[in-house]
Amino acid sequence: MLGKVIAYIGDQLNSYIARKQGYGPGTNKVVISPIFNQDGSLAITTDNVIVMTMVDLRKDGSAYSYNAGAYPGYGGAIDFSAIHLNVYLLFSGYFKAKNTVDALNFLSFVLEFFQQHPQMDRDSFPTLPASVQKLDFHFESQDFVQKSYMWNLIGAKYMPSVLYKMQLIAVSDPSTTATAPQIITVEDEVSPL
Repeated sequence: MLGKVIAYIGDQLNSYIARKQGYGPGTNKVVISPIFNQDGSLAITTDNVIVMTMVDLRKDGSAYSYNAGAYPGYGGAIDFSAIHLNVYLLFSGYFKAKNTVDALNFLSFVLEFFQQHPQMDRDSFPTLPASVQKLDFHFESQDFVQKSYMWNLIGAKYMPSVLYKMQLIAVSDPSTTATAPQIITVEDEVSPL
């Protein structure tokens, strides 16, 4: 599921950049890749692209899903089949030094794309992968210390980049779903003192 979602976002962003730049079909300006391979060699084989890298994945423990139709008027039931994740996506401009301005322009396209589409759901993106209910995107502002730590962790020299947190709500395999109905009344007997 996660691979399909990230590939989908990469395709949508690539289509947006192609439209903005007037590129023909088949032009790929967004590459989904780590920056380095496990052996320390450079993983990116193409210059002048936006590299999309997943740098972190966390469970969104504060979120849960309601099945509002289960109990009209009572707020619904908690749906344990939904998976709530925070996925951190780094978009880096991997451009030759003489094309630094192009790198910044392409990062501007990334910012524009997510400004126009801060949320992806079935209404606005009907081709969204089937298991996904919705995606929310939030620009993550980092100070110099956080940015330095992240780039050291990646093992790369800094490149112009932007970081987004994607809140992903997906539904697991329907055959393994379970819901817990909302408690409406308490019917416990109280014994006299």
